[in-house]
Amino acid sequence: MKFIKLFRPADYLIFILNIAAIVVFSLSVYGKAGEPSNVLIEAGEDQWIYSLDEDRIVHIHGNQGDTVIEIKDGKAHIADSPCPDKLCVQMGWLENPNDWAACLPNGVFVTLQGESDSEIDAISQ
Repeated sequence: MKFIKLFRPADYLIFILNIAAIVVFSLSVYGKAGEPSNVLIEAGEDQWIYSLDEDRIVHIHGNQGDTVIEIKDGKAHIADSPCPDKLCVQMGWLENPNDWAACLPNGVFVTLQGESDSEIDAISQ
């Protein structure tokens, strides 16, 4: 049986160039975004904007009670909420511009504002 050569040297070069292109595009899309500057909190018709430069704990009254939002070290997260499942608390820290968390039963929405280096609005996971 004769051995058939599957790849030629040019095939390896094309493969390596494709891998390099994938790495470059991945870094540009998923790389670190710009720094967020403010936290926008919305509940019903009301809105509040807080700077990420100052650590604080904010209590926002919603449909079911108070939602507690913690702002610390340039990040924010929903620390506690009266909703039954606590999915908003499990979302963790918001760190990049346009990151958001919501407590839908309580009607509280938290969004980080700032300049984003990326033109992508959202990525589905």
